[in-house]
Amino acid sequence: MAEVPAFVGLYASQQGVGDIEGRMHQIARPLGPWHERVYHFDASVDSVAENAGAILDRLHYSPAYLTLKDIHERPKLHLKANFFASPLVWDKLMARPEWGSILAEYIDYLAGQPASPGSTEPEAAPGFRPLPKELVLHMQTLLDAFYATVPEEQRGAVIAYLTLGSANMDYRSMTMNGEVMVTVSGIRSLVGVIDFVLLSGLCEWPESPEEVDKWIPPPGWLMRNLSEFVKISL
Repeated sequence: MAEVPAFVGLYASQQGVGDIEGRMHQIARPLGPWHERVYHFDASVDSVAENAGAILDRLHYSPAYLTLKDIHERPKLHLKANFFASPLVWDKLMARPEWGSILAEYIDYLAGQPASPGSTEPEAAPGFRPLPKELVLHMQTLLDAFYATVPEEQRGAVIAYLTLGSANMDYRSMTMNGEVMVTVSGIRSLVGVIDFVLLSGLCEWPESPEEVDKWIPPPGWLMRNLSEFVKISL
């Protein structure tokens, strides 16, 4: 059996929460030799990411923050999800040219996400904006177009799973809060693909233990023992 390489990414967003253009530029950078083996993007995707500033200018984007402290904050990661796909799904889906226009619409969505106090959108709430119907429709059109290219005899190999839920695996959650997870299978699970693709660009991909230590310095004796105590206490 051929050995399958494994890669570990460390989330390391370099921009503030309102810097959408900077986030897209970080996503568009080369990530290493493995990147081209995994992702087969159409050229329009990189073009949209690199020109995110022009899209935001047309939208007259101006970041809105819930507190002044948020101006200096970087986006935090609290995503507890997994996405699994067969090669048939992944290789054919990610190469489709429609991803360029979908990414442009997603940038539009991000630009309207931090709703300002004076927002006129009826469903707007601080820090939240429902997905635009156009984006949902175009994503569905993309998935339908992809599925139509799969021959009938190969459709059994269209395998995809998306898991979402709590997976803290700490004593408090296991004894008091509980753990819950939802699994979505089939074509509907592909709704989470865009988030996983963007997330990979916001990560650093160390290739050695020394590079891991650079990004996450090993704790000293005191902190290691203190964390063990806190883990049991919680």
